[in-house]
Amino acid sequence: MRANEFQIKQLKLLESIDMRLKEIVEQSSVGPTIALAGENSFAEDADLIQISGMEAPWVLKMLQWDGKSEVYDEEELKGFLGFNPNDDDPDGLSWCAGFLKRILEECGIDTQGLDLSAMSFANFGSDCEEVNGAIMVFQPKQGSRYRVSHVGVKVDDDKLFGGNQGDSVKRSNLAWYKQNAELVACRCPNGYELV
Repeated sequence: MRANEFQIKQLKLLESIDMRLKEIVEQSSVGPTIALAGENSFAEDADLIQISGMEAPWVLKMLQWDGKSEVYDEEELKGFLGFNPNDDDPDGLSWCAGFLKRILEECGIDTQGLDLSAMSFANFGSDCEEVNGAIMVFQPKQGSRYRVSHVGVKVDDDKLFGGNQGDSVKRSNLAWYKQNAELVACRCPNGYELV
């Protein structure tokens, strides 16, 4: 496949994701009884929007950034994050939390209490099962040679998707995180139920 054909397919994919995200936002603003898990299903709990994890607004918004690198896309990421992901910081600036916080803000989700630390997500929203769309919070595991403090979103059943994974926004092997760090929380934004 030539580069131009690939770029056209990527643009079409992004357009369809953007259109689906707009549909979800429009449907969710109609009222809290709408369930987005299926075409004609309705939420049993009038206070929650039920949604498939892969169709969650934050997942769809993240997909628009898939593959962005702090090396090659520094200016674009800097504009989105509000800080340079490559700045030297004595504490080792990690932009995974800043990226997810901005994604949630772009979706109109309240991010009060969140900051640039992965652990700030440990009490965010509500507790949920480990399903697609779940925000997963990791802290360093005793005895591991890696010092992993990270936050990302479970996707594709076995991937962790987030910023600052290999200096990029990308999917990584969730099993690696579970082996080398301690999973301390699975969270869902308030008002949503992942199904």
